[in-house]
Amino acid sequence: MIVSSRNVSVHPQKDGRSFVAEEHVDAYGVVHRFEYLAERDADWEKILEERARLLPAQLAAAELERGFADLEKFDPTSLRYASKEQALAFVRERFRTAQGSEAAAIAAWLLRNTKVQERVQLFADALVPNAEAALSDYRRKHVDAQEKLNDIKTVAGF
Repeated sequence: MIVSSRNVSVHPQKDGRSFVAEEHVDAYGVVHRFEYLAERDADWEKILEERARLLPAQLAAAELERGFADLEKFDPTSLRYASKEQALAFVRERFRTAQGSEAAAIAAWLLRNTKVQERVQLFADALVPNAEAALSDYRRKHVDAQEKLNDIKTVAGF
């Protein structure tokens, strides 16, 4: 949550653009500073407001990426910017596409950090689409092979 935002400085440049520095303070007192070169007709206040609106989601996403990088130590209860629900959704999405040792590491994390009911749903969400895709692929190949066999039988006069 951003509690305050302000343009700290605006310095006109020779080419008509402006160097703008803005600061956003979150609920933890952390200052997030952004600097950019604005076009001549840019609305600095609108840019400031839009960044303040988007910043909480960006902070949450960055926090989840950092936590996921060291999954063994990733604790969804100690997050500042992301909720536990967001963390579980993030890890669930990663689990859906993970393979090999990454999938095993994520599964171990899920076992440690979720309740039984959450685990059942998470694993079902991840495994069912993969199983359905594999079954669909098998059926498609089987149907193709059966059609080719029928074509051969027809040509051979069986």
